[in-house]
Amino acid sequence: MTGHVEAAYLAAREHLPHMKVWLQDLRFEHPVILVTAEDFAPDVLLEITSPANDFVISSRPADSTAEAAWKVCSRGRINAFDQRSQTLPEALDSVRSRVQTGTEVDCEGFYWKMEQSGLRYGDAFRCVQNMWRLGDEIFSYVKLSYSLHAEATCFRFHPALLDSCLHTAYADQHHHGESRYVYLPYHIDQLEIFEAEDVTAAFVHIQMKHHDDMFLRSDASIYGESGQILAVVTGITTKRIRGSRLPRLLEYQVCFQPESQERLSSVEADFENVLILDPQTGEFDWQSVIQKTFPHAQIHQRALEPVDIPWKSAEWGFELDRRVLVIVPAFMSGSRCRELHSAVDMVMKTLLRVASWLHENQGIPTIVIVTKGGCMTPSDLQCDPLSSSVEAAARVMANELPRVRIRCVDLALYQSEQHITLLEEELRTFRLGNHESVVAIRPEGRFFRRIVAVDTEEEEKRTQILLPARGGKYFSEPDPNGSLDNIVLRQQPRENLGPDDVGIEVHAAGINFKDIMNGLGLLSERAISGGLAGQKLGLEIAGRVMMTGENVQDIDIGTSVMARVSNGLGGFAIAHRNLLMPIPSSLEFSQAACLPAAFITAYYALAYLGRLASGESVLIHSAAGGVGMAAIQVAKHIGARVYATAGSPARRARVAEMGVEAVFDSRSVTFHDQVKAATGGQGVDVVLNSLTGIMFSQSVACLAPFGRFLEIGKTDIYRNMRLGLEQFGQNISFFAIDVDRLATQKPDLHRWVLNEVCALFESGRLVPLPITKYPITELSTALKALSRSAVIGKVAVEMPDNAQVHAAPLSRLQLRGGPNVSNHRRRKWARPTLGQTPDRARSATHCARKPVRAKVCGGSRNSFRFAASRGQSEG
Repeated sequence: MTGHVEAAYLAAREHLPHMKVWLQDLRFEHPVILVTAEDFAPDVLLEITSPANDFVISSRPADSTAEAAWKVCSRGRINAFDQRSQTLPEALDSVRSRVQTGTEVDCEGFYWKMEQSGLRYGDAFRCVQNMWRLGDEIFSYVKLSYSLHAEATCFRFHPALLDSCLHTAYADQHHHGESRYVYLPYHIDQLEIFEAEDVTAAFVHIQMKHHDDMFLRSDASIYGESGQILAVVTGITTKRIRGSRLPRLLEYQVCFQPESQERLSSVEADFENVLILDPQTGEFDWQSVIQKTFPHAQIHQRALEPVDIPWKSAEWGFELDRRVLVIVPAFMSGSRCRELHSAVDMVMKTLLRVASWLHENQGIPTIVIVTKGGCMTPSDLQCDPLSSSVEAAARVMANELPRVRIRCVDLALYQSEQHITLLEEELRTFRLGNHESVVAIRPEGRFFRRIVAVDTEEEEKRTQILLPARGGKYFSEPDPNGSLDNIVLRQQPRENLGPDDVGIEVHAAGINFKDIMNGLGLLSERAISGGLAGQKLGLEIAGRVMMTGENVQDIDIGTSVMARVSNGLGGFAIAHRNLLMPIPSSLEFSQAACLPAAFITAYYALAYLGRLASGESVLIHSAAGGVGMAAIQVAKHIGARVYATAGSPARRARVAEMGVEAVFDSRSVTFHDQVKAATGGQGVDVVLNSLTGIMFSQSVACLAPFGRFLEIGKTDIYRNMRLGLEQFGQNISFFAIDVDRLATQKPDLHRWVLNEVCALFESGRLVPLPITKYPITELSTALKALSRSAVIGKVAVEMPDNAQVHAAPLSRLQLRGGPNVSNHRRRKWARPTLGQTPDRARSATHCARKPVRAKVCGGSRNSFRFAASRGQSEG
């Protein structure tokens, strides 16, 4: 990254001598691959590509031929003319005195964590000497290796020193427990270097602005040792890359292992007094169990009052010491649904009272909480989620009262006489050394709760289920590391149908270039916010209606429809009524699935915004793609003269067959002169543009007076591409087209455009696009084919009938400390498995078997809190 910055400043010194410059909108696309000293260095080219001083850095191997292609490594802009921000960074002394009150970071550990994640820095780049973190701020002292001091004068800012300043931001990633991932430079909003020549040491102040599982964003102020500003960098964005995960053996899950694998040392316990809280349960004769287990013990039974009357243990005739055993029966599986509320409340209140009682009296008895079906051992097919919440509460209680031996003994849902014998044996067991807070008793023996290493790939394969390719409730999830090879089919979450929604059995889905961008993770939040699809895959589908919302009266079950959706690459999708239409009778499902996005874009751009009229001329770029071919049809229907571009001879030949005036090369700037020549020097009335960089500027120059420029690519929009305004003095208009936002922000207009398009298909004035079909099982192949421009027209992904797909589980469970203990009764996900069918019960089991992450919040003196909530997967 910093080598790119140095190269840009070197070019600025030659191109804009004696001017103060700064860099803007730096985007890092590929690394410049360096070689050993014995080999020839790669060819590196920096080109200024626009009057606004946009630049591109490209590279290729040293032995490349003159015709060999250059690989673009980064892009940006050298700015010397715009107004700079007048905001000055905070003074060094102020920053230092504040942030150094925070936590000091071990620099050796910092670099060790970087290396463990796969990001290895050589000695020259390990310049961080001291580091402190306070909230979202990081303050560091960095110093260049002495061996590099002599060459510091050769650079505007030595790349190793500047890189060390900026990579201190990774300390925030490590603080959040995410050191297993690698984040590499992706984008910088603005960077300005002041007088930094000959600098060998610096202080850096990082302010974190954003942190999620895909991006880190921060600002940096770099100071000299005397406090002067050396550089200011804003909007430093790094992106998580593929393959940067922990080794498998460092990922874990909770499971239960049989006692035979443990071989724990133990002695036989004995108690003088046994207190049974609320023994009124028909499932056990606690009096007989205790008499048989501890024949010399005094047995005390205490019912639980509905009010919180303080327990006066002094009146019981014994002290709360190690000679006392307290048993809390917590059986709920036999309760009827309407009694669950009170049963759970009673148990949780009992645990709360016991915890408070022990804390206030400083007692140290042994506490045994007995549940049924709360644990999932290898021999279990289902569990009781409410008993699981009690088991979790017992573990929290054991953490908060470490001096007290607290244990949850979990029996199987369906008990036997063998359980009673094992329970008696467990009550007599006193383990030495390692105290077990949870013991599960099953017919096969006793099981202990353990956290063990897990092979996540094998675990996910094991939990996959087979679903119908057509109609199955699954969706396609992009790889978080941006690989088209690793698209995952995942089970859909349960989603209620809205009153204006329609549930559709998907037969085919159209693939668009936006799906490629989402699959690669290349679209920024600015580019997708407010749109229909966001960063999901599958923008358009065709299929049959399976269900309708209560307000939908004009669509019948079984109707063949096409629709705009947000997650359509799956077997089932939900669409708003305003975003779907019955399929024209002449179209197949795959043809209909490829109709909405392309033809809505073309019609909305040319007919509605561009006001293209009969006899006018239009230039359509990338005309061999879906939108391009749709636009040619719309323009010819209007009566316009069509000029087009395409990227290869074969694609140009296919476009020429559609009856256009002329076809030019979209990869050469010569199209501008050719368009001017073909129009007698006048230019065209409308340009439908999807090209970028210098091609963008050349396309604007193709317009005639009163021309309309229709931008559908938007890449240069979010790069903040500058255009000279003088040419717009010829009554030229500029329109940005985003039909994804049109669908959500102007739904009535979107519906009108869709109606117009469908009417033209019904009348035969528009015809389907050429389509290349792939089954859903070849989704990655379909996406890569479209990304390489290997197809002409559109790509359709079909969901074959009588075929099945493997769908991975949706998410994992997450247990957290949380609100008051009674809140668990409001967790609806836990209810359906009780008192209902075995299949429903097994579905809860299926979730419980997945790897979990747990977090416990500490309790206060008079509180004990627990909640179970369903969380999203955190990878």
